[in-house]
Amino acid sequence: DGVTAQNFVVPTGATRLFIGIMDGQQWSDNSGSGSMTITNPPTIVSVQ
Repeated sequence: DGVTAQNFVVPTGATRLFIGIMDGQQWSDNSGSGSMTITNPPTIVSVQ
């Protein structure tokens, strides 16, 4: 809907994250802006 925030989980070991915007027809007729917050969660250590 263009308003609701979305969350994405990047797989462990990933070295790149590509973010793009999809459009129905032409990308040259769009205006506006977007923003994102990227967080790095703490490392989880498993102890047995």
